[in-house]
Amino acid sequence: MIDKLPTIEYALTSPSRIDQWAMQLFMERGHWYRHIRKIRHLYRKKHARLKASIEAHLSENVQINGDSAGLHLEITVKTARSANELIELAAAEDVRVYASQDSTVKAGDDPKLYLGFGGMTEGDIERGIRILAKAWSEATPSPAQVRIE
Repeated sequence: MIDKLPTIEYALTSPSRIDQWAMQLFMERGHWYRHIRKIRHLYRKKHARLKASIEAHLSENVQINGDSAGLHLEITVKTARSANELIELAAAEDVRVYASQDSTVKAGDDPKLYLGFGGMTEGDIERGIRILAKAWSEATPSPAQVRIE
């Protein structure tokens, strides 16, 4: 147990007084609020870019569900494949998507996935969705392939 102490030491210590005073000044002088406004604007743009990219490249097979919180979108993919299969197809192209933790999803339902955008540029978002559309192209039917019975 003692050998693990150095790895968790950062969690056991508080910020130095100098760091706390610097943060206090940062906030008192209004820099914190300017930073928050700037970041909100940046993330709004990224969010809009992700939605637009999905609508441009995946709209036939993907429905956006949760788009009003956080640094991600929840999507439902219209496919017979599982969420894990879609995640593996994306990972094979170096694109990360995440499975929904929604406990109401039942076997046979279309899979729900999360797409994050926090640490990405707008160009990365567009490029990632294009790659994802290509990776999933055989997993999702095009309108011409859909048979109505």
